[in-house]
Amino acid sequence: MNYRIGIQDLVSNALIELFENNQVTEVTFEEIYEYGEAVVRIMAKRDITAYLVLSRTQTNGFMHDCSDILEVVDNTAFRLKADNGIKDLKERFRNDTPFDVLRACIDPESLKVLNINAA
Repeated sequence: MNYRIGIQDLVSNALIELFENNQVTEVTFEEIYEYGEAVVRIMAKRDITAYLVLSRTQTNGFMHDCSDILEVVDNTAFRLKADNGIKDLKERFRNDTPFDVLRACIDPESLKVLNINAA
């Protein structure tokens, strides 16, 4: 099976992990890109084909849909507007994330890109 990993998958999972592990509420665009590359690399090691789909149109749509819980800071980062945004991100996105993608998103190798030390 092939997976298309979009900005919504990366930002939501990155912010959930950053908040739950380090109480961090912001992730840079650069970190998201590096995190996405790590997720795809992990999936490739597991013989799963995945592609990053990170277009401006998709990002704008994601921000529109999540404008109640996320904001863009200085055109360089995504930030949660409130701590309860984590609950909203989980409900909106994590439940719909395919298992193989989620597994790669929470893998210690991908979390390392976000400076999260997972056991």
